[in-house]
Amino acid sequence: MLIDGREVAQLKSPRFTRILLNPGPHRIAGYTGTNKKPDDSAGLAFTANAGEVLVTKCEVEPQMVGVTIKFTPMSVEAARADVEKIKSMVLPDVGEI
Repeated sequence: MLIDGREVAQLKSPRFTRILLNPGPHRIAGYTGTNKKPDDSAGLAFTANAGEVLVTKCEVEPQMVGVTIKFTPMSVEAARADVEKIKSMVLPDVGEI
């Protein structure tokens, strides 16, 4: 997983991570071992506000050739329900972005 072009965590289903972001514009993107690192315009652009919790669901979508990584915003309540089913969390490689 990349935030603002910087690799921050490696996720495997059904894992999750929590990353503290500085307020302002950001972009989240991802890739797998079967496709190349995305360019700076790929992924989901969003703005982080101070004190706000943003949740995105990461999904790998098969294509005719390779895969695409899709990030979908979701509500905190829906994320809580999903996380209750998950047994482990992945620590990010960075503390803050």
